[in-house]
Amino acid sequence: MQEWWEGPELRDDQVPCRYVAAGEWPNARLQVDAPLSAHYGQEVARRLKAAMDQQRISQRTLARLCAVAQATISRTLRGEVLPDLGTLAKLEAALGVDIYPTGLYRNTPSPTTPDRPQP
Repeated sequence: MQEWWEGPELRDDQVPCRYVAAGEWPNARLQVDAPLSAHYGQEVARRLKAAMDQQRISQRTLARLCAVAQATISRTLRGEVLPDLGTLAKLEAALGVDIYPTGLYRNTPSPTTPDRPQP
């Protein structure tokens, strides 16, 4: 049995902000059929923004601290890109917080099987 998040449709995902149904990114409500990657991108943006706000750190300063382009940080915050694992690792190390939403798939309803049992 194939799990819903393993389907071939994941390869054709748009950037996360394209799935906004209402509101403003990253606190917007996503479309019902938004792929799992959009939910992950939204949570990454929320966590990154929260950490930066809490530590009162600018995009430019964070970019210097972790050797990530400021444009990449900006685009991540706007939901225009999904950062790669190397970028996430650098951001987490520089901020000292978890940015990647491990296990988010467990709490994200599937657009094809909304009533799947939780583990």
